[in-house]
Amino acid sequence: MSNKKGTVVYLSIMALAALFIQGCTIARWHDRMMQSAMGCMGMGGHGGQQEAATLVSPGLCQSSVYLENKDELGLTSDQIEKLKDLGVNCQKDLIAKEAAIKTAGLDYQTLLDNLAKNKVGRSPVEAKGKEIAELYAQILLIPLGYQEKAMAILTSTQKERLGDISPSEHKAGHHGH
Repeated sequence: MSNKKGTVVYLSIMALAALFIQGCTIARWHDRMMQSAMGCMGMGGHGGQQEAATLVSPGLCQSSVYLENKDELGLTSDQIEKLKDLGVNCQKDLIAKEAAIKTAGLDYQTLLDNLAKNKVGRSPVEAKGKEIAELYAQILLIPLGYQEKAMAILTSTQKERLGDISPSEHKAGHHGH
């Protein structure tokens, strides 16, 4: 019996160490991902919108390239509104997914605590960890879907013009980022 208890204690310690290392790595990656893309939507100056979205990167929603170059691309007012709406909806989806990640993280911590108390086995902890990893993968794919929707708004001529805009022009509205 003491051998089983020792194994559980060992596994608990290893799980906590892995969680700490994984948590630090994921947190750093998440923070870097979110900070590096902040401000890319060009939403600054719209009241509380940017402040409310600081936890989730609006820059992951690539409408900024189009909106910053609206004159060069010859965007219509209808296209501009559609691109702005796409950007907002993308941000909302990112915020919802981040909330799901945070909630799953709390559940994961509870499972780890219960594992340490020998109330649950390893399987539910692993399953929750995989769920969190899947949520992170999904958060990376959200902007891809919105990018495709944004491209569908452009005409073929505008898409050609977009290809002619240099990367330095893409960053025209990102001074200080």
